[in-house]
Amino acid sequence: MDRDGDLVVCELQYSGAAAAFLGAAALATIAVIAFTPGPASWRIVLATFVACAALEAIHAQALRRGPRAASALAAHGRAIQVRDGNGRWCAGEIRVGSFVAPWLTIVRWRPAGGRWDRTVLILPGMAAPEALRRLRVLLRWA
Repeated sequence: MDRDGDLVVCELQYSGAAAAFLGAAALATIAVIAFTPGPASWRIVLATFVACAALEAIHAQALRRGPRAASALAAHGRAIQVRDGNGRWCAGEIRVGSFVAPWLTIVRWRPAGGRWDRTVLILPGMAAPEALRRLRVLLRWA
């Protein structure tokens, strides 16, 4: 078990599994839209919106850029710092509701002075195995 004095640092990387999941979810949504009754023009607009949103999400996930894209995190007890895609670090606190499983880690945190919680999804392969293991232990016991 990680002691309160241990610092866990995870550099997040591109995940082909996340991109494949986003693509599959978009295709499933487009299939539902295609078979939903209604005007064809509305279905085309909705399907185009879903496709564009999925491409943007996959592109942002691949590049790890933008104000909300986490590229690294450092956790110490319940304190956390998250580096966004622009390279800025934001300090905050780990919140109740984080989830830990061998196939998925969800870090729920709130920036200092922020109103709303944010979430960082981490799949296997997105971080070094030892750092990811230490993060899961910290989240389970924090």
